[in-house]
Amino acid sequence: MTGAAIMTAQPFSPSLFDAFVDWLDRGAQTTKTYLTHLKQFFVWTRYKAIIQPIREDIAAFRDWLLAEHEAIQLDEAAANGW
Repeated sequence: MTGAAIMTAQPFSPSLFDAFVDWLDRGAQTTKTYLTHLKQFFVWTRYKAIIQPIREDIAAFRDWLLAEHEAIQLDEAAANGW
């Protein structure tokens, strides 16, 4: 990639999440949508005790979203809603 930073593999964390959002370089509404979906995924990985998600985890998250389930709540009082 020319002119783009390459993100190296690392444990999934709020700092990695923030770095990804900074890297997006998209409009406010697109960024807000990404933030919402990525926060849901991040909270789900914590709920499932997944530290370094792989492709199968993403498919499992998608299936979980499609199934009936109890909502995982974000902690609005915590920094970044985690």
